[in-house]
Amino acid sequence: MIMQVCIFLHFSCKYDIVFIDFQSIIFYFHYYFHKRRLYGYYK
Repeated sequence: MIMQVCIFLHFSCKYDIVFIDFQSIIFYFHYYFHKRRLYGYYK
C-alpha cells in the first residue's frame, strides 16, 4: 500500500506538493487516532 502510493506520487507532476500534503494527512490521522485513545475510546 505505502510502496504503491510512493510510486504513484513519484510519477505525479506535482510530486513535491502532493508528497507534503500526503505526509500532513498521515500526521493528522495519527494525531487524531492517538488523541481518541488517550480519552479512553478503546476501553
